[in-house]
Formats: sequence, structure tokens, C-alpha cells
Amino acid sequence: MPEKKKLALIIHSGTIDKLLCAFTLGSTAAAMDIEVHLYFTFWGLNMLKKGAMEKAGLPATYRKRESICLQPHDGDVWGNKGYSDS
Repeated sequence: MPEKKKLALIIHSGTIDKLLCAFTLGSTAAAMDIEVHLYFTFWGLNMLKKGAMEKAGLPATYRKRESICLQPHDGDVWGNKGYSDS
């Protein structure tokens, strides 16, 4: 009999982007009949408290990118001045 596949994830961050990735990977693996273990450490462990997920936010790098994207600018976010066919 073949050995059952296993997945172990270590969740150490308390930001919503990393939490959602871990939960998506874990639930997908479980749906594929893979044994899943989620280990919560550091800030990730704090997210197991009641009401903590509602307070989870995005990391500062996302917030900075978000504010740049919302400002009027010429070209794209990375400084390109637009598309040219020539």
C-alpha cells in the first residue's frame, strides 16, 4: 500500500495575505486527501485568538504599493512612460 501524502505548513506571520495562502493550500490539500498539519508560531499563533482574523491587515509593502497605484501618474507604477509601437 502506498504511503499517504502529507503537507506541513508553518504559519509565522499574522498578515492576511500569508494567512489566506496557508488556509488555501491546506484546504486544497485536504480536499485532495492529503494529510495536512498547520503549525502556528509567533504572530501566526496570535491569529488563532477569537476576533484576531478581523484585525489582520496587509503588510506595509502592500499598503505602500496600494497608495502609489491610487495616485495619478504618467505611465505605470514602475516608472515606464507608456507603451509605444515604434
